[in-house]
Amino acid sequence: NGKRYNLRPFYDSHPGGSFTLRAARGSDCTGLVESYHIFIEREIFEKMLARFEIKDAPPAEESAVVYFDEFYEDLKKSVREHFKGQPRSAHKMAPLHLGMGAVAWVAMWAMIYLNLVKDQMWTIPCIGFLSCYLMGNVMHDATHNALVVTPWINRICSHCAFPYGVNVAGWQIQHVLSHHIHTNEEEDVDLYHYEPMMFLDRNSGHWRLNPFLHVFRLVSMMSVSIPHLAIGVPYGLTFHQIDPAQGHRMYDRVKAINAHRAELRWCLIGELLCLFGYFGLVYSYHGFLKGMCTQMSIYAITSCEFGFFTQV
Repeated sequence: NGKRYNLRPFYDSHPGGSFTLRAARGSDCTGLVESYHIFIEREIFEKMLARFEIKDAPPAEESAVVYFDEFYEDLKKSVREHFKGQPRSAHKMAPLHLGMGAVAWVAMWAMIYLNLVKDQMWTIPCIGFLSCYLMGNVMHDATHNALVVTPWINRICSHCAFPYGVNVAGWQIQHVLSHHIHTNEEEDVDLYHYEPMMFLDRNSGHWRLNPFLHVFRLVSMMSVSIPHLAIGVPYGLTFHQIDPAQGHRMYDRVKAINAHRAELRWCLIGELLCLFGYFGLVYSYHGFLKGMCTQMSIYAITSCEFGFFTQV
């Protein structure tokens, strides 16, 4: 809304937890605020925010997207009326689905145990399917604070697909802070996942590639989408890797990317180190070559399912 705020004193009391505020620090939060706070009246919310406004700061650049209009207010009103009188958790994940997610998590680790210790190769597609299920149904909602009402549980559950899920800190930048706020706009980094291998001219409808080659490359790239999001993205964000083909850094289309990198650097690195530690465990059981083939087989299955349900 063109104003600057210091929300550090609010970290510990923020209903959505401190991580959400930290991750968005230094950026235009107008879209996040409007999309996450539909159950509170605007006047009350603005009065609460006024306590944290930096009065003597120069005005910030206002968002190019109009979030506050009659349609949006009618939509928020309809949502509030729908949930009126219901429990505080009514708009979160239903207990049945939470239970299914818990069963899927236990089953995935049971399959991982059988694969590592008992050398049961039939578990590979099962692990791939279960990890994709957890990403799409638990991890995704948890990163949006939509799983349960308790922030620390959402934070833990956002890692439920480990070790075959995405890097959650990188996902926070890519999906929550970019895609959901700037959908199909220049700052939506989801549009550029497979660049420079393939992409469309935005809003033109013209292929940069022959359609057959585009589909072929899409299927090929889909099979490695999760390793890319789990390893390539956090590496690029942490070490400011410059793509020699395009001449830009990872996710640098996001205006506040430097602030996001700085704030989430240790989260990115910590998740990477945990993943490499798991790889070491796998190699200690299977050896390097067999372990690598096993991991890439699981990743390929998870990636193809993930790619199909999110991109196709």
